[in-house]
Amino acid sequence: MVLHLSMRCSSMGHTTVTVALLSSATVHVILTGFVLQLAKLSLLDSSSRTFSAPINSYAIRALFLLPFGASKALANLLAGVLVRVREFKNQWGGTSLCLAVGWSALLLAPAFLLVSEARASYAGSWPFAALATGTVLGVEQGLTWSASLLRAMDAAGKERAGLASGWIETAGYSAIAAAAVLITTLETKHVKCAFTDVTRSATCAKVATSCASPSDWTAACTGECTCHGYAAIAATATAVAAAAGLVLVATETLASSRTTKAASPKDDVPLVAMNEAFAASPNADQGDEDELLTSSTSLSALQPSQAFEVSSPSPPTFRATFVDTSIKDVSRMLCCICGFIANLNSGLAWGLLLLWLRDHAGLSATQRNYVAASYSFPKGFMQVFAGALSDRLGRRALVVTGLGASAVALAVLASLARTNEHVPHDLAWQSSLAAALLGLGTALAYPVLAAAVSDRVSNKGAISYAIGTFRFWRDLGYAAGTLVALVADAAGAAVAIGASSAVTLLGALAFGVGYHQL
Repeated sequence: MVLHLSMRCSSMGHTTVTVALLSSATVHVILTGFVLQLAKLSLLDSSSRTFSAPINSYAIRALFLLPFGASKALANLLAGVLVRVREFKNQWGGTSLCLAVGWSALLLAPAFLLVSEARASYAGSWPFAALATGTVLGVEQGLTWSASLLRAMDAAGKERAGLASGWIETAGYSAIAAAAVLITTLETKHVKCAFTDVTRSATCAKVATSCASPSDWTAACTGECTCHGYAAIAATATAVAAAAGLVLVATETLASSRTTKAASPKDDVPLVAMNEAFAASPNADQGDEDELLTSSTSLSALQPSQAFEVSSPSPPTFRATFVDTSIKDVSRMLCCICGFIANLNSGLAWGLLLLWLRDHAGLSATQRNYVAASYSFPKGFMQVFAGALSDRLGRRALVVTGLGASAVALAVLASLARTNEHVPHDLAWQSSLAAALLGLGTALAYPVLAAAVSDRVSNKGAISYAIGTFRFWRDLGYAAGTLVALVADAAGAAVAIGASSAVTLLGALAFGVGYHQL
């Protein structure tokens, strides 16, 4: 009776901690996704409308992707280390430290944005805005998203790694999709435009008679019709998200501290540790409950996150895990490569595609933002199902199917971009459908790749290092999106998007052949 009651109480406590961890991770990643989309679209649209970046250069206007991707990649590595710094101190582990650092870094973004817009007429204002804001945003995204993912995967357990990864990605990208719809309303209400000079150039005067709102802005009036208010939108979003994130971290830490102090030693015994102690007992077959309680007493100092570490050897070093994930383990290396390709496509969808649709193909802000939402909604909604499905069917099929679908979607978008001089009247819905297929394809592969990396790490203590390494290589794909923009500058958007389609197809084939299914 004592045994069953102890196990029941321990199970209830473990369930409570699991729900708390998953709920916290979900709230953090929703904040992270929401602020990312608002800041990203504000930066994209302000590049030429506020800072007069040359309209004929995709690379310059999508410049923020370079520091964003590079800093986010490095922050992922840092997150893998930070979550180990204070691990096992409380039920939240080192993820609390990681989240606190990430949200604190974001507090710098409002100042960079507002100062940049105030000096928009000065040379170099756009590079400063893109580099400074992109770097801070990347650091925050890398730390907070990684911490949320690791927290959820730790709570769900290794056998449900796909489901946990999918849930976090679904929550984050659903927030990104919702923000894509909201930005249209914010732009209409808060962004105002005006001609900078009374005397306009002949080209601008020929195509524009008004410059009162972003919808009046045309490429021919770059530098003459300027818009202000984008920085205020992004600055408000980043400030509110950072403050909310820090308050949440403080609340979690305080609650965890009180729970730890109030708990009795027996209450802290992890269920898995109890079971292992009972199984190891010489009288286990006779159901010796006193033996279990005596064995478990020595484990009473352990926290819930240690339950899986009772019999594990010391974890490998960060350097060893980085090398194994990047090079030695072919399957993990393929996960990193395919993750890089997936985010290369995300960078294309976030930068080149959106710039081409609004400023070259002539879609309105509302139409362009609905294309962005068409990409983000299926990417967000389907990831939880893809992750759960991969736990049952295996990882390979989902990744290959997802990358294959993405390659087809990019090929369709490339064909649409070839009609640049004769834009079809139904371009908006055609682009939306192709973007939705790209989002769906990415959703099938995105959470599965992280779970596949986790599958191949036998020591739980090294999972944070391996996931950090994978996310490092994956998020460098955002930075590579700038290279795709350079190709578009040199050869046109159609060639750049078509090349990305070919690379994606090669990645799918390589993963299908080289990944070793466990």
